[in-house]
Amino acid sequence: MNTKHISYILEIAEQKNITKAAEKLYVSQSTLSQCLANLESELGTPLFYRYSKELVPTPAGLCYLEGARQMLEIKKQVYDNIAKMTSNMPLSFTIGISSQGGLRVFSKVSALYKDIYPNVTFNIIEDHSLPMIKMLNAGKLDMAILAVDNTERISSAYERLLDEELFLAFPDTPGFERYFNDDGVLWDTLNQAPFILSPKGTIIRELEDVLCSAHKIQPYVICEISSKTAVISMLSEGLGISLIPQSAKREIEGIRYFSVSPQLYRYHVIAYMKRKTPEREKETFIRLVKENYNF
Repeated sequence: MNTKHISYILEIAEQKNITKAAEKLYVSQSTLSQCLANLESELGTPLFYRYSKELVPTPAGLCYLEGARQMLEIKKQVYDNIAKMTSNMPLSFTIGISSQGGLRVFSKVSALYKDIYPNVTFNIIEDHSLPMIKMLNAGKLDMAILAVDNTERISSAYERLLDEELFLAFPDTPGFERYFNDDGVLWDTLNQAPFILSPKGTIIRELEDVLCSAHKIQPYVICEISSKTAVISMLSEGLGISLIPQSAKREIEGIRYFSVSPQLYRYHVIAYMKRKTPEREKETFIRLVKENYNF
């Protein structure tokens, strides 16, 4: 139901001036003038008296304005009724999630979302960010909650949730004190130092590779593992050095954290394919994720 021109005439009546109405509507004055002229020609009678400083509705204009307001109210009621109908229809989302932060926010948001759309079902796919991006671009996901090193990787639409710094973590145990002091990391000592790395093909592994390349480090890799909970445990046991995101930091005895140079970040986003699902339902989910996403 296209009511744009009806809204134009109502705004002219509200402002009593075409120039002011055009400013309010962000359209050109000529667009409004042409719209009014065409309508008056169609009806065969003027809708406004043209005075020097304002436009005043004629009797025909008053009749049109009353009917126009009724039409907009009918439109609103129809759209509201359709919204109520569709909110009760089965709805399914396939959502990719690549991080523990994404899983935590989904747990909270899914409950809030079901209060609005009780018949919704979710199909959750957990994987690293890079495969998720490929699935999203191929149309196999409706949305994806991702942590990426560079938002340019994402060719679909996305909303940025937060930026997360990564820190270099060291066991504060004998043998590792040669790699740092109170001023920070002693970078020139790290070549062939023992490192716990993330698996190849993950975002954090790519950031680890960037860090090693920047400081010309050839790490001695003692383990490759995704679980940061396990990495924190290994650090506390004095097994190696690792890159830890802020959300995984645990201020426990036996681990020291340092900002790196240059600073490294991963970017948390919710990405989505436009028109893959009804936009209103998708926008509600995205809004809830943005409102509730934190560490």
